[in-house]
Amino acid sequence: MAAPYEDASVEQLACASAGDDKRAALELGRRYEEGRGVPRDVRRARRYYRQAAASRPGEFYIYSPAVAEERYGRVIRVDNPMGAAPGLPEARERLERLLATEEGNAERADAP
Repeated sequence: MAAPYEDASVEQLACASAGDDKRAALELGRRYEEGRGVPRDVRRARRYYRQAAASRPGEFYIYSPAVAEERYGRVIRVDNPMGAAPGLPEARERLERLLATEEGNAERADAP
């Protein structure tokens, strides 16, 4: 991972992640999973890994309500100015491993 993400504060990463920066979300997931600079929080790690693993479409749709004399609203297709963005494979792998580990731990806890 690039040094800017490793050297960034949690606050900086959270702001970048809120702007759909997948690398920042991945780094936040790592920190929460490992408890590096933050209290260990597997639920937050999963959330950030999901965000980093998710693909963003190149377009989206918005609903516009009826205006003036119009009787019905309409759905308008809008091209995403940031373009399509595939999810990060590393985030997907980490999420799958984390979920598998949690499921294994839950199964062991339920066993007699």
